[in-house]
Parts: sequence; structure tokens; C-alpha cells
Amino acid sequence: MKLHKFNKNRELKKLKFNNNKSNYLKLGTFIASVMIIVISVIYFTYSKFTLTDTFKTLETTVNNFIPADYLLYYYVDGVAVINKPSSGNYDVTVSCDNGATATWNKEDWSINIANATKTNTKCTINFTTINE
Repeated sequence: MKLHKFNKNRELKKLKFNNNKSNYLKLGTFIASVMIIVISVIYFTYSKFTLTDTFKTLETTVNNFIPADYLLYYYVDGVAVINKPSSGNYDVTVSCDNGATATWNKEDWSINIANATKTNTKCTINFTTINE
């Protein structure tokens, strides 16, 4: 039977590690916690939960309280905008898909949609400036 050689440096490293084990565990726990927080922030920042103001979605009800989703796309002189203009002298045209029809009410600046379906109905509202 052969005995192993005593390696002073290796044994000192083991002893040093055993003496500082609780500090290493605290440091490791801290680093793991910070990494979890950073990864969570990145995930929720760029995930499906991110909200944008590109287009507004409006949930409404139709007939017997069947929910229908409307996607309203606003354009002013051919340029996409986030919200409808609050006022102005415009010629307004509205078109919808899924067999829905829509009309623009100039008095209260609202849209009236008829024949909406349960699936997403997309309506495009075009505001064209009228030059007088």
C-alpha cells in the first residue's frame, strides 16, 4: 500500500476554504439573488407583457354581451398616428374588415361600428385635411 504525498499548498487551500465557507455561501447567495433580479427585469421588459402605444385595442360588447375586440388604426393625411385628432377640418373615411361597417360621427368625434364579429375587427380611420 502506497501512501500519498503530503501537499502543503493543497491542504492550506482546503483549510482556508473550510474556514471561509460561510462567507463564500453568503457571497454566492447574494450574486444569485442579483442575477435573478436582473434576469427578471430583462425578461419582463422585453417580454409579451410589454405594452406599446402603437395601436389602441378597445374591448366592447355586441348584442347579447358577446365580447368583440376592435383594433382602430388612425391615419392623418396618410401618416399613422396613435390617437385620433381632437378637432380639425377633416374629411373622414372609415373601413373595417370581417364584414363590419362603420360610420364617423363628426359631432362628437366618435366611430359607430355595426355587424361586428367575435374575432378581432380592424377598422382604419383616415383623416384627410380639408384646405379651405
